Amino acid sequence: MKNGDRCLFRPILPEDEPQLLAFIARVTKEDLYYRYFSEINEFTHDDLANMTQIDYDREMAFVAVRTSAEKSEILGVTRAISDPDNIDAEFAVLVRSDLKGLGLGAKVAGKADRLYAKPWPAAP
Repeated sequence: MKNGDRCLFRPILPEDEPQLLAFIARVTKEDLYYRYFSEINEFTHDDLANMTQIDYDREMAFVAVRTSAEKSEILGVTRAISDPDNIDAEFAVLVRSDLKGLGLGAKVAGKADRLYAKPWPAAP
């Protein structure tokens, strides 16, 4: 990132649910609205489970994670969901609101674009 921080870009995992909730808490309502195109007041456990437990036949999601000795935190999320024929896909990027302007969104989008352009892998 422009501030010198480094992060790891990896697939989202089911055990990321608590980190994802902490990430969402640091995203403004306005940014959430622009991401989901509606007001969302709360993310339930089921919502978070759907975001972290991926159906790799039609969906891919990656997180940008910063890890220190004390903790690991999600800084950004990208997701693509394809149509049933795997011809078209919806693509989204969300970056923590306090980190906007550091180039993270562009980095995440660029990495995701390269990954999503390839044939999707089978489930791990």
